[in-house]
Amino acid sequence: MMIRKYKYFAIYMLVLLATSCKPKQNEAIVITDAKQQIPELNKKIEEDENNPNLFYSRAIAWDSLHQIEPALRDIQSATKLDSSNAEYYYYMGMLYLKRPNESNALQAFEIATQRNPKFTPAHLELGRLYLVSKQYDIALQHLNAVTNLKPTTAQAYFYKGMVYKEQKAVKTAESNFLQALEYKTDYAEAMEQLGLLNSDKHNPKAIQYFESALRVLPNSQTTLYALGYYYQMNDSTIKAIATYNKLLAVNPTHRDANHNLGYIAMQNNDCKRAIQYFTKAIEADPEWINDYVNRSNCYKKTGDIANFRADELRIIEIENAQKRKL
Repeated sequence: MMIRKYKYFAIYMLVLLATSCKPKQNEAIVITDAKQQIPELNKKIEEDENNPNLFYSRAIAWDSLHQIEPALRDIQSATKLDSSNAEYYYYMGMLYLKRPNESNALQAFEIATQRNPKFTPAHLELGRLYLVSKQYDIALQHLNAVTNLKPTTAQAYFYKGMVYKEQKAVKTAESNFLQALEYKTDYAEAMEQLGLLNSDKHNPKAIQYFESALRVLPNSQTTLYALGYYYQMNDSTIKAIATYNKLLAVNPTHRDANHNLGYIAMQNNDCKRAIQYFTKAIEADPEWINDYVNRSNCYKKTGDIANFRADELRIIEIENAQKRKL
């Protein structure tokens, strides 16, 4: 038997892919209607083919239409015409993240910081990417550059908190998450992380942080699961069940919520209900063996020998498949 413990990997950073980038330092043409603007930009480029900002503007237009390849070609043209502009390389990096190509993105962000060591958006992205790749010292160099240059950048403190959390420096992590909240009071992800740190210590403050995060993002699956797990681990089973059910209302196929509800039902000798939850967990992840083990035990207790044997055979299949991978 096993309760699925909540674990927060660097998934949050991985899914923070680039959103549409807006021009900041350059006076790029404002794209109000990209389909209309592109022909106009084509004409302007024909008349002034050495103007890098026109290529930058057209790259933004293509990007707004989700046309990443022509956007990349245009931003590359802009950098050839003006290789000193840090923002062009930053924008190139953001486009590579959308492709996705993190290696090329990393290179573009590095060039951006070389062209302008004070260009904080590129430092921030480098900090995030190095965090994801577990190169923590390099990540901190870039994130510290951000907080030194722009001390109120909440996201930089959040990423620093994640670095220190990964390094098991809990107090320093907590300090950075609190700093992130100071500069962005509705930073739900920072609230969630503070909840997790307190949850690990079985500190009831975890509930306050999770509930605060849910007021900002009511349907956050990670926060709902973390809160349900906290209740489950601290003998508040009724509240755990209610919270997991809220999560299932958002995502009925959530594997771990279904698993834990099955575990609770099994502990309460409600095998019929447990089987239902374990079956949903298996549907979400057919290769995770523990749900078959738990469900087979429930089938055995209820006298359903045919399904018990079927699950036992499936367990053997999974075990053999795992051995072959070794």
